[in-house]
Amino acid sequence: MKTPVANADETPPRTEEDPIATANRILTKDAKSDPAVAKKLILAHLQEPEYTARDAEIRDSVWKIMDLMEQLAKKFFKFPFPETSANMSKLRTMFRSLAPETVKIIGSVASGGPGGDNAWYEFFTEEQKRRALVIAIIGNVVVEQVFEHHFFGGGKEAKGELTETQKKYRKDDGFVRNTKYAEIISRYLRAVDDPKTTKPNSLPLPADFHRYTQHIALAIYTHLSPILSLHWKMPSSSRSRSSSSSSPPLEYQTLLKDLYTLTTRAGALSIQMRIDPHTAYHFTPMFKEDRFLPKFADCFNISRLQAAHPRNPAKVWPDNFSEQEIRKRKLDDAVICVTMMSGVTAYRKGGWEAKDSRVGLVRYEGKDGTEKGLRSRCLTQGWVYVRWGRGRKWEKGVEVTKKEDYGMLWDGGFVEFRDLVERCKKGKGRA
Repeated sequence: MKTPVANADETPPRTEEDPIATANRILTKDAKSDPAVAKKLILAHLQEPEYTARDAEIRDSVWKIMDLMEQLAKKFFKFPFPETSANMSKLRTMFRSLAPETVKIIGSVASGGPGGDNAWYEFFTEEQKRRALVIAIIGNVVVEQVFEHHFFGGGKEAKGELTETQKKYRKDDGFVRNTKYAEIISRYLRAVDDPKTTKPNSLPLPADFHRYTQHIALAIYTHLSPILSLHWKMPSSSRSRSSSSSSPPLEYQTLLKDLYTLTTRAGALSIQMRIDPHTAYHFTPMFKEDRFLPKFADCFNISRLQAAHPRNPAKVWPDNFSEQEIRKRKLDDAVICVTMMSGVTAYRKGGWEAKDSRVGLVRYEGKDGTEKGLRSRCLTQGWVYVRWGRGRKWEKGVEVTKKEDYGMLWDGGFVEFRDLVERCKKGKGRA
């Protein structure tokens, strides 16, 4: 599980137990297990505005979803698939079966670099790269279809009202629209809040939440099942489960169940972020072929990246590398080749908030706090898979990549995944 990082001068001295133990003590002893009372006492103990606690909750929830993505990738996609003639034939067959939407997503989240077709094949034959690609596919769908949805699970009427509100306030400040959206969503949630079925202090879910969740889970399953077929046979309605001791259909059913659990968490978190009238949560995208900067993203393959550092004095270069090639490689950068998950940044209007500031009653330190610009707070970084090399170069929308800049890393150049799939469909993929 990831842990928060703070600058040394921002970290208060630890004079008692850790924060989780403190919260549990306040809940069980001081608040007598009443969450509403515990919330007030915890905020009083922290001496911080309420949004700091909400930010920590959202940050931890996003990290939990990222953990579930990584666990799912390990559980289902950590299997051997060596580069044999039979496996390459199987891989090309799989490419031909991919839906256009799946091809588009893979092409948008990953880059093969200057390695041509071979680099794309490695995303499926090399186990760690395969897991990174799987996580990226899930992350792409979850961010675009769940977190960036205006009201996940909201019905047709709610969607229409949100659209009309967007049109009505299109010339206003974005924070005005954000507040109006939150008011509308909260109103619809109150309408379905049944005390008989909703637990106290919990988030009521909109009527179409289950249908939305099923739809997204099935969409992700559609993207991932062809990759899983490299290891397990695709399920067939005519196939009896008892016909195989390993029961492949059950593997697919379990994958769908885990995707549903993950999507449910993401959907509930999406709603939680949308009902905050004072905060605009933005998922900051990462871009493939950009230089990797640890300040903005976590590296999925950090151990391998550090071990292969081209400027490590102890690095042993291949015998076929000339002195010129080695000098070129020592100038390589860490380049993003898979964008797995966007980072989350919270934006708020106004200056610093007072300690007693709450969602329904925002208070600022000093006068005219609402007029003191914007504040941003990075809750989570992006998540990427990184390679050593040089990025693809563009100028004014035109590619200006030069083969000689890449040395021996060049093996066919930068190939779009959709082009490789099209060639496989025409029987022109790598033999």
